[in-house]
Amino acid sequence: MLLLDENLSPRLITRIEPQFPKSLHIIHASLDNSPDIELWSFAKANLITTDRTS
Repeated sequence: MLLLDENLSPRLITRIEPQFPKSLHIIHASLDNSPDIELWSFAKANLITTDRTS
């Protein structure tokens, strides 16, 4: 699952969906023009985990 920033086209979602299901563009999350801290908070709460097991 990926969160695409506004500098990337929202159309990329359809191309990466098979490899990264449930990916989201920030426009679709109503986060366009939001400060980076809001994007990180959204990602932490909804999408991304930093827990990596070896």
